[in-house]
Amino acid sequence: APALDIDPSYKTVLVFDSPPKKYSNDEIDRIKKYLAKKGKAIVFVNGVGVDEQLVATQEATSNLFGLTQEYGIKVNKDLVLSTDAELINYGSGVSQFYIPYPFWLKATQFNAASGYFSNVNTLTFPWVSSLTVEKKSGYEVQEIIRTNERSWLQKGQFDLDPQKAVNSVPSQLGQYILGAVSTNKEGGSIMVIPSSRFVMNNFISQQSSNLNFMLNVISNFASGGALSGIRQRAVDVYPLPALSDTDQTVFKYTNMLVLPLLF
Repeated sequence: APALDIDPSYKTVLVFDSPPKKYSNDEIDRIKKYLAKKGKAIVFVNGVGVDEQLVATQEATSNLFGLTQEYGIKVNKDLVLSTDAELINYGSGVSQFYIPYPFWLKATQFNAASGYFSNVNTLTFPWVSSLTVEKKSGYEVQEIIRTNERSWLQKGQFDLDPQKAVNSVPSQLGQYILGAVSTNKEGGSIMVIPSSRFVMNNFISQQSSNLNFMLNVISNFASGGALSGIRQRAVDVYPLPALSDTDQTVFKYTNMLVLPLLF
């Protein structure tokens, strides 16, 4: 029997680019039909495939690339690294130590005007690719998440070894887009997150706000933006933003010297 179309009464559809799932052209067409009827979709798609067991990369061949690019959001076939990274346990059974893993980066640069970031401080992106936002007639495309300024790319040849990644920070660094949303003229919206592991428990630290962010997005999509400000009133703590080495030193010694002097 032919597969049924997605019910247009569904408020949001989540699409995961996770092996061994391979979307057929018919499934892509049904997603497009749903979006054309004011549907909302969040697409988690990898620009580069990563084998977790072998800790090796493979070419990503998902046909979700065409869907996102039709909405003006291109998923690049690269991996983003950053100095603002999650710590991982690196070592053997004899000796273990924690080091930052640049391929599991943290992002704190958000487009606050979008309304998706109430009660969101930090997002974790495991093995994430960059996005390119393109202007398209009939679509309103908006970037919503960026890395910090001390980030870089790997292309073509990939080496996921933690030690090498930590020791190979290039001199040329920049910011890269990690999240974008596009709305067509009929009112259908698609959000693209270039990491299929974005909401997987074994990749999210306790300090990350990934689940809060997804709840905000789904609430926003379901309500047409009417609930976008409600969760913000629950914010109690704002951590320090990412600082340069010089700023960290100034902040450290200011606290050490000024506070005792005031006392």
